[in-house]
Amino acid sequence: MPAMQPIDRDVLTGLQLGDERALERVFRDRYAPLSQQASAALDDATGAPKVVEGAFVRVWEERGKIDSPEALEAFLFDAVKTAAARERSRRAAAHRFGGTHDTHHVSTHAGAIPVTIDDAWAHVSNVLHAPTANGAPHSEQVQHALHDHSRHEAAAHVAALAKRPAWQIPTAIAVVLAAAIFGAMRWMDTASADSAVTSALASPDGRNVSTLASQIGATTLSDGSKLRLGADTKLRIPPSFPASMRAVKLDGAATFEVAPNATRPFIVRAGDASITATGTAFDVSAYPKEAATVRVRSGQVVVKSLTTGSSQTVGAGQSLAIASDGAMSAPTPAALDEAFAWTDGRFFVDGRPLSAVLPLLVRWYGMEMRATDPSLLARPVTMRAPLASSREAIASLEKSASVKFDYDDKKMVLRDAPAAAAPKK
Repeated sequence: MPAMQPIDRDVLTGLQLGDERALERVFRDRYAPLSQQASAALDDATGAPKVVEGAFVRVWEERGKIDSPEALEAFLFDAVKTAAARERSRRAAAHRFGGTHDTHHVSTHAGAIPVTIDDAWAHVSNVLHAPTANGAPHSEQVQHALHDHSRHEAAAHVAALAKRPAWQIPTAIAVVLAAAIFGAMRWMDTASADSAVTSALASPDGRNVSTLASQIGATTLSDGSKLRLGADTKLRIPPSFPASMRAVKLDGAATFEVAPNATRPFIVRAGDASITATGTAFDVSAYPKEAATVRVRSGQVVVKSLTTGSSQTVGAGQSLAIASDGAMSAPTPAALDEAFAWTDGRFFVDGRPLSAVLPLLVRWYGMEMRATDPSLLARPVTMRAPLASSREAIASLEKSASVKFDYDDKKMVLRDAPAAAAPKK
């Protein structure tokens, strides 16, 4: 893809304020590379203009949620990628069911004369100015998606409908189409919202709040929400917080006391989980390479897997673990205690090998130890200790793993504990 000049922030401001000239400027700057992307994805240049035009209609409709030039760039390329994949699926389904490709835009997009950038912008402008039943502009791309989704759903029911009395067929078709349209609208709204959150959290203008190893901190966000951060934790806050969205990204552990806001939910991205709340107290643990765990203390949250799209509502007194592949399950009491013992000032592990416990001691106590004998690393450890006392943590570790804490050239080490003396007879 050829090098491109970054989108000007003043142009983005004009777009956010509803200046159609700003949209046209971005369209003309990005039409060629986006068309190349669409052509490559479709393996066919004739369908690329429609895909790119639809992406810009979506930008116009979502302009209030786009808070940086980088987010706008990401939004455009993501919209083209999604629309191209949908178009490929539509064509495959049409071929599979014995149909033909949609003839819409044949005269302009599939004709012998290539679509010029002026033609393409005219198509976008026409869509922006075309009123719907309530007078609001609508997206041609969305209408295509709904049409395609409805047709695929209806085709799956053709055989069953053919067996019904004639008077039932129109009613059944109407029900199928209505359900398909409703489902497509919900999916597209959700996908758009998820994309906006992802773009906002990726903005270079965001800020980080973090803690070091063995450090527990607290912060109050600008919307009034109160947080406690566990050791070695990073919280990412987008520049749009809380003006256009309340969303944060968590790498580590935190407790949340969310300020109520019925119209703007609070979203936490943690590992594969997206956790949504309006005014709720809950805890999250999501360190790298560990399952994300959510515990709700009051109210309720909706937990969604970003991988699978599945979601569950978690109420007060309930908890949920979300693996990296999106699988959701109820954590065991021991796993729950391991994840959130720190909120009570405690450290706890249950039956973990020493090799897994040593990094946790670095995280929560700042103690970096090594085993002098590699065979010690396989020993199981079950221990509990107050976070305020490294001495008690070492004593608990020694007892559980049958090891002896020592120093080797000023470095902390663990040696095999001497065998207990044989009892006298």
